[in-house]
Amino acid sequence: MSAGAQSVGGQSVATAAATVAEPAPAPAAPAPPAVVYVTAADVDAKRESVSKTDPAGQTEFAKWLLREAARLPDAPSSHDLKHKMFDEAMAGVRRQAEGYGSGAARNGWPEAQFFLAECYRKGAFGTSKNLDKAYALYTKASKAGHSPATYYRGLCCELGHGTKVNETKALTMFRTAAQAGVTAAALKLGVIYQRGLLRQKPNEANALLWLKRAAADVNTAAQVVAATEAGETGGDEAATPEAASRMAAMASRNVYALHACWLLGLHYEKGRAGDDHEKGFQFFLDAAELGYAPAMFKVGMCLRDGVGIDRNPAEATEWFAAAAAAGVGSLGEITNLPLPV
Repeated sequence: MSAGAQSVGGQSVATAAATVAEPAPAPAAPAPPAVVYVTAADVDAKRESVSKTDPAGQTEFAKWLLREAARLPDAPSSHDLKHKMFDEAMAGVRRQAEGYGSGAARNGWPEAQFFLAECYRKGAFGTSKNLDKAYALYTKASKAGHSPATYYRGLCCELGHGTKVNETKALTMFRTAAQAGVTAAALKLGVIYQRGLLRQKPNEANALLWLKRAAADVNTAAQVVAATEAGETGGDEAATPEAASRMAAMASRNVYALHACWLLGLHYEKGRAGDDHEKGFQFFLDAAELGYAPAMFKVGMCLRDGVGIDRNPAEATEWFAAAAAAGVGSLGEITNLPLPV
């Protein structure tokens, strides 16, 4: 060692400093949680937990079977269980929809009838598309007080799906469902009065009343998402992170409420009152913050052009990027958007 060099524990100072300064290796990333699939034993246990005379419980069990079967991988090891679960679920839904025995199950369970009607309307879960059967089931469920079925019964009457076109009856069904709190029906009424459909004269006051009633559900969706993110979901339905996540996702995908916000935003954007543009921007923002891609693009436009909000090109760019990631990248893609069905 040279005369000017110092040592520490037999090492030069430079070497010791380098040793001390060397960063510790980064911890290994945690392994992703293993995916847990349902087993035959799980199905047996779930089946045993539901009373055979409980039509509501049996209907929910059938839906659970379909959800869990859909999650199973398409692999030889799960092929048989997957198909058995699908078959058992659809047989169970049909039994609850058709009715049996006496008591609550005798005339069929409305939720099972509605679910099966949806299968026939969409051709889902191996069911052949059949609008006649769908309309018959919507009607049975509607007469038993199932409000979403009443809305879809109205759609059938409007479009002539499974029955003759009857605009008067369709309007009655939409009003009944909307008054019972069905967001899709409130949106539908708003559009009917806004555009003068089903032989109704355009009526701006009625249109805004129903569109705002539909849009109000966006606040509920936002609250659910915020509560879930804060871990304050509470209640049995959200007892697990998975259930809470599902609940938030379902709320934020209330496309009818989001579309109502979109239409209200467009309405106020064209207004002449002093605060109309601000109202329009707020409606766009409400829907955009819950991931509605057309509204995300529109928020970007408002921020870029200073419509209803101060210009902010940087934030506008972020919203345009978010909208593009969600599937909307140009103005042409949000022109004359159809109603969600």
